[in-house]
Amino acid sequence: MKRDEINAQLKASKSNTIKLYRGMVSDVFNLHRRSYFNEQKKFLHWILALRSSGKMQYPDFLDEQVQAFEKLLRTERQYFTDDREIARSYAKKNKGVLIELVVPIHEVVKHFRIEFQNYGKRKKKFELVYVVDGALLKTKSSQWKLKVRSLK
Repeated sequence: MKRDEINAQLKASKSNTIKLYRGMVSDVFNLHRRSYFNEQKKFLHWILALRSSGKMQYPDFLDEQVQAFEKLLRTERQYFTDDREIARSYAKKNKGVLIELVVPIHEVVKHFRIEFQNYGKRKKKFELVYVVDGALLKTKSSQWKLKVRSLK
């Protein structure tokens, strides 16, 4: 592809959007503000201090807090695909929800980390995973037209 063609595509991409999807179990989808994550990281700091002192066993007396923190960590990063059927089938199989976003391409490049999925099979089925910070997703949810559909 020539440089002029690439520049024309980049200019056009500022107005182009891409639809991104995520299928998930419904009780997992809960977005939090950055301050909430930072509060919870104080708890993690305390657990790490325990472990650094040589106490490697599971802290049973903190089980409820550990479970809550693990649930929170699952929402710190949100993983999307541009393949609606993959996300929909996962949500349907788990009686969960399908999350849909409409994001301008230039914002995908700015805010998302893009990873290859099944890289070894890329020539048969080229897949990308789009990873975004959960707190940013909460902030941008209306701008990116976030929709949640139950597939129960």
